[in-house]
Amino acid sequence: MRTQKTIRNIIFSFINTGATTLLSFVSRIVFARVLSQEYLGVSGLFTSILTVLSLAELGIGDAIGYSLYEPLAKNDLKKVQGLMQLYGKIYRAIGGLVLLAGVLLLPVYPFMISGSSTVENLDLIYFLFILNTSVSYFGVYKKNLIVYDQRAYIANIYNLIFYGVRIIAQTVFLLITRNYIIYLVIQVIFTILENLVISARANLDYPFLKKKDKQIIPQEEIRTIKKNTFALMLHKMGDVLLNSMDNILLSKLYGLAITGIYSNYYMVFNSLGGIIWRIFSSATASIGNLNASDSKEKMYDTFKASLFVNSFFTGLVVCCAMTSMQSFIRLAFGEDYLLDMGTLIALVVAFYVNRMRSAITSFRDATGAFYYDRYVTLIQAVVNIVSSFIFAHFWGIAGVFVGTSFSIITTTFWVEPLVLYRHSFEQPLGDYFIRYAKYTLLIAAISILAVCLTQSIPNGLVGLCVRGVSSAIIFSGLYLAINHRSPEMKYFVGRISGVVKKAKRQIEK
Repeated sequence: MRTQKTIRNIIFSFINTGATTLLSFVSRIVFARVLSQEYLGVSGLFTSILTVLSLAELGIGDAIGYSLYEPLAKNDLKKVQGLMQLYGKIYRAIGGLVLLAGVLLLPVYPFMISGSSTVENLDLIYFLFILNTSVSYFGVYKKNLIVYDQRAYIANIYNLIFYGVRIIAQTVFLLITRNYIIYLVIQVIFTILENLVISARANLDYPFLKKKDKQIIPQEEIRTIKKNTFALMLHKMGDVLLNSMDNILLSKLYGLAITGIYSNYYMVFNSLGGIIWRIFSSATASIGNLNASDSKEKMYDTFKASLFVNSFFTGLVVCCAMTSMQSFIRLAFGEDYLLDMGTLIALVVAFYVNRMRSAITSFRDATGAFYYDRYVTLIQAVVNIVSSFIFAHFWGIAGVFVGTSFSIITTTFWVEPLVLYRHSFEQPLGDYFIRYAKYTLLIAAISILAVCLTQSIPNGLVGLCVRGVSSAIIFSGLYLAINHRSPEMKYFVGRISGVVKKAKRQIEK
């Protein structure tokens, strides 16, 4: 049942991510052609600022989510009700806090922009970004209950519907009015509507959410939540600063136009990386359930299969990016939006070392091992800011992303697996690095081969499609063929086959 839920969540996650990614690309192309590079830069900068402000959540959601795994697995509805009451109260306070903090930062954000800007109504634009982020907190805790109960596919369906209609509405109004303010107002309206609808669905599926009788959470449980919240707060601070500082640094060092150019590359990498993130976020609840009910040996076997899947999808994105990214940007946005090849390589490396953490962080969060390495992502963030400034001095824009890779390799790259292997698996760490090195060398070799085999394909829409499909086939075919006898691939294929057989038997009945 757990495997079936995981696969169903992943399938719907793929559908959701694929559809929303396609819609995002179309919307971004229209955006870039209707508005200027500076508007793209403003969008990237304000998104990063609001991501930093989301630190107000302090990891509370993940901490309570971790606390929900066991009572959900044991169907302890009273405990779930008590945790959700606490969860809702905290998240409503967080929404108000984000709104207040964002307003207080109104006089500060102009100092993050190099030079002057031609974008009008910057303060109003900034406030609409704040409002959209703030209102998102008022219903998300009920959505998260559905996800923690291994039913993320439901949240994905609602997200796809509301995101799709919103993007279409924004694109149409942008083409008609060429007004960015209306574009943002539509975004706020749909955020509110999605929260209302998903909250109503959660109330229907979990009737105890509407009960007013207060459930008392034991003090021991409160202490555990506080302990986990502190650890996850530090993790979140580090991750947010790592993922958001590039836009802020580029805006400060090179201006909004460069930030706008980079934002297109970031959108592509973030969208494709989002597929990898969704795979593991969809599986995290099942991993938490597995941790609450099964052995360390089974957990470790599942992790090794997950690391293999992580490497395959990350490598696939890396290979396709190296062969097709420049052609896509040129075709979609024009020559003026291209970064140089050296900067693209730096971006690809930063993407790889960051996304290869997905399996590690998913198991770390699901097993509670996040407490033991609670300071490492904060150290990583500091190293990232300092090293990005230094490397930018020598290598320009590419140096910002070299600094990102450097900060990961010197900190979380080795600390996170060390903690997970020591406290959750009780296995020798050397096995992880051997696997990581094998996957990395194989991905690099196949990607170089794909670049050599596809470089003569001409530019244009047909050429882009041929190059992208060819590189995907080359990578997938070689990677899976080379690993087809590995225990990890056999384990993964075996679990998939088991679910398919069960589904067939149910259909035959």
